[in-house]
Amino acid sequence: MLVLWKNRTKLERLFILIIAIGLIYGIVVTAQKGYYKYKYFKTVEKDYVRAKDSIKALNFRLSKLTEKQTTKTKTVQKASTNIDKKLKQDEATIDNSVIDDTELNAYITKHEGS
Repeated sequence: MLVLWKNRTKLERLFILIIAIGLIYGIVVTAQKGYYKYKYFKTVEKDYVRAKDSIKALNFRLSKLTEKQTTKTKTVQKASTNIDKKLKQDEATIDNSVIDDTELNAYITKHEGS
């Protein structure tokens, strides 16, 4: 190898050195790019997983809230049905009572001031 180096002219030696330095520079730059690309994609993957977990948590909260509101709506609907039944029952009682309107008005007038 050393014999091949000694048989070269100065210009050939310079070109060989430039090629060797360029080759080393290319290898270093490629390795750095690969390393930074690896780190970048690891960060992107971590952000993706975090966002995915956040979406799952929000969907879980949303389903719990929806379930809670459905339960409350059903409770309110049952209460409304009971109120309507009681109102109809009271109307039927008033319609079937023996008290006439004048007695009822007198009772209301008597207790209005209280």
